[in-house]
Amino acid sequence: MGWLGRGIILLCLILLGVWYRRGLQRASIQAPRARNGLFYLGLLFTALVLISRLEQLVATYYTARAIQQLFLTEIIPFFLMAANPYPILRRGVPIGIIGRLQPLKNHKHRLRQLTNPAMVWGAFVTTFWFWHDEALVRAVSANSWLHILEVTSLLTIACLYWWHIAAALPHLHRPMSPFVRILYAFVGILPIKLTGLIMLFGQESRVGGYVTGANGRLMIDLGNVQIADSSLGAIIIWVIGGVMYGLTAIYLGNRLIGIEEDKPPLPVNPLEDDDLWIVPGIGPGREKYRGR
Repeated sequence: MGWLGRGIILLCLILLGVWYRRGLQRASIQAPRARNGLFYLGLLFTALVLISRLEQLVATYYTARAIQQLFLTEIIPFFLMAANPYPILRRGVPIGIIGRLQPLKNHKHRLRQLTNPAMVWGAFVTTFWFWHDEALVRAVSANSWLHILEVTSLLTIACLYWWHIAAALPHLHRPMSPFVRILYAFVGILPIKLTGLIMLFGQESRVGGYVTGANGRLMIDLGNVQIADSSLGAIIIWVIGGVMYGLTAIYLGNRLIGIEEDKPPLPVNPLEDDDLWIVPGIGPGREKYRGR
């Protein structure tokens, strides 16, 4: 990515940070500090992934590209959506920008259709697999604007996916039941794990280094061990990929169990009282009735 692309990204991140800070000052209810920290961490990770040295290595090493994609599809959207930033940003964004977004209310029904959970999951799977096509990988490494389109589409669709998992505002759909949310978070693992598995045992890992278009194997030195760049990237996707989705599903499951445990006990039915069913002279209560 060239200096112009990095400059645009940095400017957007600064504006989001300023608008969020302004929204916090205007908010009538103080947001939890932990939630604010999650949002700023999301912005920080975005800057580190798209502006730092890692971004410069993406065009050469598939391993760097794999790490970047995992940040874009798991870690960054997790922090941004867990912060539930919409109410704060809405108070901080300039009125002129909000006014231009008002016509979207007239298309709320269309937005619901395009952002329903099933549609978003299908778009997430398609987008993640789309950018792993060998021809596209070579094209992205040679065209910085195509790379900007790649990172923008991955981050956008991943934020939509995590928007459903986190049940963040605005609520355009009926909230998913707790069990469905757990399942929805868990199935986010599948496209990532499957991609790493196919790449690890497929033709890509045997060719190696196709990011640079070389016919030989692009190798990476790990101490005394050498491993093909594409194989290491595939291992990272297979082993580490999907961890945030799995941990979130476990967290939601534990919270569901805790909610069930905290529920008050059901009222006792009077017909369940054993003494009510005692027959005089029969059973454990016969002595009591004999004495009468």
